[in-house]
Amino acid sequence: MQEVLHFIGQLEIDKPFGGTKIKFYPIRFREVADPEDYLTMDEAIVGEALEVIEKSEGGSVPELRVKNNSDRKVLLVDGEELVGAKQNRILNTTILVNAKTETIIPVTCVEQGRWGYRSRKFSPGSSAYSRLRRQKLEQVSRSLRERGDYKSDQSALWLEVNRKLDVSGSSSGTSELRQAYMDKQREVREQIGDAKPPDDANGVVVAIGEKIWCVDVFDKPSSLSKLWGKLSTAYAMDALEEEKEKPKAPSVDEARQFVEQASSARLEPYDSAGLGSDVRIEGDDVIGSALVYNDKVLHLSLFNRKIGDKPLA
Repeated sequence: MQEVLHFIGQLEIDKPFGGTKIKFYPIRFREVADPEDYLTMDEAIVGEALEVIEKSEGGSVPELRVKNNSDRKVLLVDGEELVGAKQNRILNTTILVNAKTETIIPVTCVEQGRWGYRSRKFSPGSSAYSRLRRQKLEQVSRSLRERGDYKSDQSALWLEVNRKLDVSGSSSGTSELRQAYMDKQREVREQIGDAKPPDDANGVVVAIGEKIWCVDVFDKPSSLSKLWGKLSTAYAMDALEEEKEKPKAPSVDEARQFVEQASSARLEPYDSAGLGSDVRIEGDDVIGSALVYNDKVLHLSLFNRKIGDKPLA
């Protein structure tokens, strides 16, 4: 767990960029260690290095089978969406899949009304929006404490998906979260514009309206750059629910203080579903997780426990 504390202590936060309702505060390292070599999920699936399929012919809602045919590891990031097969899913946690291995991964359904093959293999989709990721993270952390597995509360998250479809004015015969993203493409583009992090940024603190919502940080800037399209879209899906037209954004000091809360939170390591350790972070106002491998943090995510609905843990 010292790796997580050291990682947080090395983060530097800069002045924000973004639109009127959503601000992104770039995060950089004070020290740069040798980054881990891996492919992102999209790179691996598109390049046919990675296959994601149902666990069995009959399928299992909370689990999928991953086959890494590559000589390189693959990083699957919490909240990333997988589209197709018997129903669309999102990843329950960040996982590093070893080269030339087959792994069972924990997932959550985001398409309640379908249980039939649309394709044999999954394709990469977008990423879950922050409110959904935070709820899922709280549930998975509780499941790890109580039962030692990475399961979410599927019924509760179906309710949240349906809420999102409703506030987005979206209609889906299978309650497919993806429909809300498709219906809000124009509004998402307006929220994000041409905003993108600096080339040397490893992550961002995300503020929506007047509050810090979440943080995503990676071990190297190239990972943030490759994932920025889906992550920024997901952040913008939260920002569409901000009512104030010109809210006062938090200061850089407030963004820094939010991240530093994780240093005094309770840290609990668990065996990852792939390589390394999954460290759970729980404080009064912050909750998160970090994937640690080879004494390095590959991905750190933090969420404000006071945004959206009441915390579940």
